[in-house]
Amino acid sequence: GIGTSIPCMYSIMSDLYSVENRIHMSMFVNILMFVGISGGQTIAGFTGPVMGWRFPFLIVGVPAIIGAILVLTTAVEPVRGSQEEAVLQMRKTTHFRTVTTGLIASLSEDDICSRHRSYHSKVDAELPMCHRNTAHNSHGTNYSETIDWSKVLDLLRTPSVAIIIIQGIPGCLPWGIVYVYLNDYFSEDRGLSIHEATVLLSMFGGATIGILIGGSAGQYMYNIDKKYQCYLMGTSTVLSLLPLLVLINCDAREGFSNGSFFLWMILAGITMNITGVNVNVVLQNVTTPGVRGTAFAFHALTDDLGKGGGPAAIALLIRAVGSRTAAFNCSLACVLLCGLLLVILAFYVDADECNVQHQIADSISRDHCEPGNVSSKLKLSAQASDSSLASYRIIPSQDAGNY
Repeated sequence: GIGTSIPCMYSIMSDLYSVENRIHMSMFVNILMFVGISGGQTIAGFTGPVMGWRFPFLIVGVPAIIGAILVLTTAVEPVRGSQEEAVLQMRKTTHFRTVTTGLIASLSEDDICSRHRSYHSKVDAELPMCHRNTAHNSHGTNYSETIDWSKVLDLLRTPSVAIIIIQGIPGCLPWGIVYVYLNDYFSEDRGLSIHEATVLLSMFGGATIGILIGGSAGQYMYNIDKKYQCYLMGTSTVLSLLPLLVLINCDAREGFSNGSFFLWMILAGITMNITGVNVNVVLQNVTTPGVRGTAFAFHALTDDLGKGGGPAAIALLIRAVGSRTAAFNCSLACVLLCGLLLVILAFYVDADECNVQHQIADSISRDHCEPGNVSSKLKLSAQASDSSLASYRIIPSQDAGNY
């Protein structure tokens, strides 16, 4: 049930919030997810040894049931694609009406340019313009595509989507170490008690700081250049190696006594959580509404392979090398691969995001606009008795004042 809800949740969030606001909601959701995971670990660490291993499962199931009831009784499904940039832009554009000789040439007074200057003007917007009340009718600019296998194949052929899906496997191995092994590793191999190890892991709460820093910095860099957001993810992923290597290899008893391990655990929580809040937003922006849930299903699948299959692979590695410390160090090398993939993502994300908006514009225009290649720069021309009206270009309202 939880695995099913995550792809749906991010798809619905994309329909509720525009590109500028998705990062903030991703921060909020990631913080709540971290609080839930950390809270579950804390409950298990303190109540499991006393009440038995079944008791923590009983406790953590209660909030899930309450949340499911609230969603069932209060949530309203938004209109699909209603917050996409192409859709919002189309609703703002000025509507044209048909006049003599079939020429669409009537604009509001504020948007009318000289007939001769309009002939020579450049078109900045590359969005389709409907000719029958579409610009002011929200139903006329709604995205209505549904998923099919051809769209799924196109999705997987999108470079940004493929990279995000693939990087989830090596990128989630550290999470498998932290959530599956680290508590037991500190208590069994490094000389801490179960309660001390649980308290130390609670310092991973630096994740909240990492989510806030990552979300704010990611949005700032996205506004400057979309590539910079990817560079941030790749850099922070590689930097997360340092605190993890210290925690795995240094003396835990000494580090716990002098407090240094608490600082390293906080730093690990910060660096490991910068990527997550940003990669979810990038995936939202490079997928169309019709296949976005499917994209997040693939993303969640590879994440779970890393978090679940990773510990299984590490267990085999422990058996092979005979040491958990050596096995953890070897597995952390995969983080470098993840960081490299995120840097490579920077070379594709801009073009893929633009392509998504073109697809949305084309989809809407097929239902509501004149046929033709509407994602290219639009030009309407017709022969009229006045030679100066021989050619008109569509000028969006926000740009009309420039001509």
